[in-house]
Amino acid sequence: VHRSLGGDDFLTLRAYVVVDDLRRVHWASTARVGELMVRQDEAPWQAPPVVVLDERASVHTPASFERAVEAVASLVVMFEQRQVPFEAVRSSGHPLDPGWGLDAVLEQLAVIEPDAGNRLALPALGRSTSAAAIVVTGWPEASTYAALAALTGAVQGRVMLIATATGGSAEIGPIPRGITVIDASETLTRPSTPTR
Repeated sequence: VHRSLGGDDFLTLRAYVVVDDLRRVHWASTARVGELMVRQDEAPWQAPPVVVLDERASVHTPASFERAVEAVASLVVMFEQRQVPFEAVRSSGHPLDPGWGLDAVLEQLAVIEPDAGNRLALPALGRSTSAAAIVVTGWPEASTYAALAALTGAVQGRVMLIATATGGSAEIGPIPRGITVIDASETLTRPSTPTR
């Protein structure tokens, strides 16, 4: 087994999942297979990705909430199919997965309603370089960015925000450094560059 300079033991190649670091893409295998392939390194300390559904009614329209629920369902199904351990939680701090697996998560998502509360509880990711959080929200508010920025400052992992609400001609930004924003609405306008 080859020991890399980063301290990871190279094991095999596997299909890319959304939380993977693009620097781990193995381009020769990607070209041969026809889909993104990444190096799978042995990292026993690797933290599972955490998927957070922002259920606050204040940041959603009915349509954006439905898109957010669908996005979370798609993510957890993808992780399950690719055998990637994950955690799924609500912005209120309650788990979507009480330990009973994918079916329990999907059953909860099928009946979940927007929450009138204003709490955005983000999980602690630890200090793993492979930690990742994916927060699925409606319209990203300044308070959402502040909470995410604090999260990226506390960890060395990756933080992704999926925004599902339509906002007309309004802008998302400015986006704090270390946060990747995915526009899952139809009318959000992205700022040209994140703030540094």
